[in-house]
Amino acid sequence: MAIFDSPNLDFSSNRAEGDDLLGDAYEYLFRSDAGRALVYSLGQDAIRYNLSKTSLLKLELCVPTLAEQRAIATLIADTDAELTALKLRRDKARAIRA
Repeated sequence: MAIFDSPNLDFSSNRAEGDDLLGDAYEYLFRSDAGRALVYSLGQDAIRYNLSKTSLLKLELCVPTLAEQRAIATLIADTDAELTALKLRRDKARAIRA
């Protein structure tokens, strides 16, 4: 569904006071298969998904602690940096062979 690809779902700087979920985690949740399934399950219409605020507020999510979320985010960021470096090395090797 195109709404899940919208920049409006960039919650990285949108964290409420006392919130126990990092902003980026909201984005990942709602873009994930599990998050989409949660939202679809709340849909009130077969053709167009109408979501009520009441339904969204009733969602119960199991989330890691903030410390665990930060550790996971660091691991993912580090892995992403490693993948970027590997892709650059691969591209250089391909350029040498060409």
